[in-house]
Amino acid sequence: MALIASDRPDDASVVVTEVIDHLAHLDQREIATAKDLTEAWFQLRTCDSAVLDSLGPSEQHHYQALIDAPRLRSPHSRRADRSALHPAIARLHTAIRRRLALLDGLAV
Repeated sequence: MALIASDRPDDASVVVTEVIDHLAHLDQREIATAKDLTEAWFQLRTCDSAVLDSLGPSEQHHYQALIDAPRLRSPHSRRADRSALHPAIARLHTAIRRRLALLDGLAV
């Protein structure tokens, strides 16, 4: 799924809407391996970059504060079994949902 059609859309709301859609799909995706988890985090960071590039200074500040929120542990797990990945997957879903909550307010 392409995140945005062009490098710089004219309207930030287009980017925000597309990122919301992409994050919603990412939140529903099955994550079964460490590779899946790494790919999902990469896509999340790609979404973050697209949003930050499209927002004005005030909105960028709020979104960047969300991204920079302290984490208790690294989001990536090196262990291969599903039960070991469970906490890392939960952190991913929490990160996605926090972004969706903020972006939902920006999309209006």
